Amino acid sequence: MEIPGTIYGGQEGKTVILAELPRDGNPGLTRRRCMIHVIAWTFKPEHRNAVQARFKETGGLPPEGVKMLGRWHGIGTNKGVCVAESEDPLAVAKWAQGWSDLMSFDAYPVLTDEEFAKVFS
Repeated sequence: MEIPGTIYGGQEGKTVILAELPRDGNPGLTRRRCMIHVIAWTFKPEHRNAVQARFKETGGLPPEGVKMLGRWHGIGTNKGVCVAESEDPLAVAKWAQGWSDLMSFDAYPVLTDEEFAKVFS
């Protein structure tokens, strides 16, 4: 049974509520679905030592609400990329903000092949 005002999604027999519209007619969403985010970063060469020191000190761990799925550092470069999962894009933004004094970020949600196929099917 589908509930009016609810957006559904999922993969092969697994139904997941992606978002539920409030019953008061407000178009804001009350639920979010877990999204995969790609977070790429660069830093200026003059920030290398400060970036390395902070990474050694903190481990670069994500905040609560963000699960890091993997992180890769470019060998001999000032670049890297991380893949993380979160229901809360604000938590992802706060993670990047905590490093923004030393690094520049390009963060965006992505879809799997299966999810993307639904866009044009």
